[in-house]
Amino acid sequence: MRRIAMLIAAICLLSACATAPRELPPPGALPGDGPVSVRWENPADFTEVRRRPIGTPRDDFSWLPTIAKHLRASAAGRIGDGQRLDVTLTDIDLAGDYEPWRNLSQDVRIVRDIYPPRMRLRFTLRDAQGKVLREGERRISDLGFLQGSGLLDTDPLRYEKRMIDDWTRREFQPAASQ
Repeated sequence: MRRIAMLIAAICLLSACATAPRELPPPGALPGDGPVSVRWENPADFTEVRRRPIGTPRDDFSWLPTIAKHLRASAAGRIGDGQRLDVTLTDIDLAGDYEPWRNLSQDVRIVRDIYPPRMRLRFTLRDAQGKVLREGERRISDLGFLQGSGLLDTDPLRYEKRMIDDWTRREFQPAASQ
């Protein structure tokens, strides 16, 4: 019985190691013009990618441009007329994590309050003449991300999108309220 268990463990390990490497998106940016540009650097270095278990099915990274599009839309409604915002995403860790000790399939993400969404970014806000109004690097997260979720919200990126909306609301308040 012990030999069979060791043989099964060895087969599982070998199959995980034999999995083809994931194709990672290169550094890039959302196409299109507008007051907000969003780009990303080295997605292979993102926490979300580095912490994914070996043998997990390939990620199509469709979440990356989806997050960038949401960030662009959220910020565009909050900056002033004529202003330009350039954002670079430098790290993303989606809500939830993989818990291989649960004996579930390795591609099952467990969403619990100890795995909040996190993001690191750099931004530069310029006026119509190109003068820098504000710039910096931010680490954003939503430690209470499970408290505000609706039962009917099935968007897989709902926690990250709400975190982005909270950040743009705090960071880019209308001129009258600053």
